[in-house]
Amino acid sequence: MRGERVIHLADARTDDSYRKLPPQVQRVFEVSGIRTLLVVPLRKDDAVLGFITAFRQEIRPFSDKQIALLQNFAAHTLQAAKETAKTCVGHGWRVAAAPICGHHRGQRR
Repeated sequence: MRGERVIHLADARTDDSYRKLPPQVQRVFEVSGIRTLLVVPLRKDDAVLGFITAFRQEIRPFSDKQIALLQNFAAHTLQAAKETAKTCVGHGWRVAAAPICGHHRGQRR
């Protein structure tokens, strides 16, 4: 999962990409009972900063409306992280979210 796009697997365990995953990741799918998977990247410009993931333990694809909702959550998550980082950096606090808004080690990007 490189993060260029939304990943939606109706039945994750029968999808070709599942077989390409490392065995320990396949084990997480099995233990968690993941069948339907939705992954939305958290992106800033060209960088992927993380993912928001939703899954079901049954084979039931997510609707277009549900996918759009998760994409909306991803956008709001980034905005909240930016605002938090700005506030914390403004107070001189070091935070993991600082690189999101362009502050890192006291420098602006």
